[in-house]
Amino acid sequence: IVRDMSTGEEWRILSMTSAGMGQWANWSPSGRYVAFLVDISEAGNDSCLVVADVENHSVDRLDVGWPTTQGSNVSAWTSDNALLFPAANSGTIAGGTNVPEDRHRIAVHDVEKSVTANLRNFESISPVQRLDASLDGELVAFVIDTDIWIYDRLAEEAYQLASSGNEVNMLKFSPDGSKLLFRAGNKLSILDSDNGSIRTLFEEEDGWYGPN
Repeated sequence: IVRDMSTGEEWRILSMTSAGMGQWANWSPSGRYVAFLVDISEAGNDSCLVVADVENHSVDRLDVGWPTTQGSNVSAWTSDNALLFPAANSGTIAGGTNVPEDRHRIAVHDVEKSVTANLRNFESISPVQRLDASLDGELVAFVIDTDIWIYDRLAEEAYQLASSGNEVNMLKFSPDGSKLLFRAGNKLSILDSDNGSIRTLFEEEDGWYGPN
């Protein structure tokens, strides 16, 4: 449900059963669109990405077929009409692009044109997790295993920036794109997106938990 806080009006995007929970809600920069994952099966391995146009009250659904495991399904907006998401690891993704067995990619969906394509010159044998994009849309940060990677959309190349040594539960760019805030295990740190240096803010022994 989307609620207009000034008028109190509500728009029910869709109704879900207990098995069809929505997660990883993500607003576009202008607030016109909201995207989230919906599990459409009892087994939790058949999913679609819902993109709702709040202004026109219209809904688009991308069949992505991800397992709905924590961390593997985060989408990220690079502009008000471009949405990044992890591509399926076999068969085809939206747009008819073939993805070889055991290869994972990052797809970008143009909401206005309803066209999806893979980011160029990138694929991985391990799943892509915890996507985030800088505000200018030039840099894409993500996690493979316990490593933090950057994809430069101008240079069309990906590189490993750092290794966290633990499962990454949260990854977020600073407003200027120069740093990444991330949580690995129960340690909260800041990563310099230029040189890969890491500064720890809080550790588990400090008696804190979060954020996700």
